Amino acid sequence: MTKFVILINYPGDEIEQIKDLPERLASGREGSGGEGVTIESYYLTFGRFDAIAIIDAPDGPTAAKFILKMIGVGNVRTETMTAFGEEQIDAIADGLLD
Repeated sequence: MTKFVILINYPGDEIEQIKDLPERLASGREGSGGEGVTIESYYLTFGRFDAIAIIDAPDGPTAAKFILKMIGVGNVRTETMTAFGEEQIDAIADGLLD
C-alpha cells in the first residue's frame, strides 16, 4: 500500500457547509473500501489549506480514482502527494551517493 497526503481547500460557499463534513467523511470511509483505499486520518487545518487527509491505496491510479469520486460530491480543490514512510527511507537512499 502507498500513502497519499491530500491537501484540501473548500473554496467559496463550501466552507459554509462544513457542518456536513462528518457525514461526508463517513460516506467516504464507507465507499473507500471497495476501491482498496483506506482513509487513515483527516484533519481540519488553519493556513493555506482547510484540511488534510491521509489515505492508503494500492497505487496511484486507484488513489486518483478515489479522490476524483470524493471531490465530485462537492466543490473541493485538492493537491496530492505520495508519502514515503520511515521504513522506505533506506531503500530510497540506498545507492544515491555511489
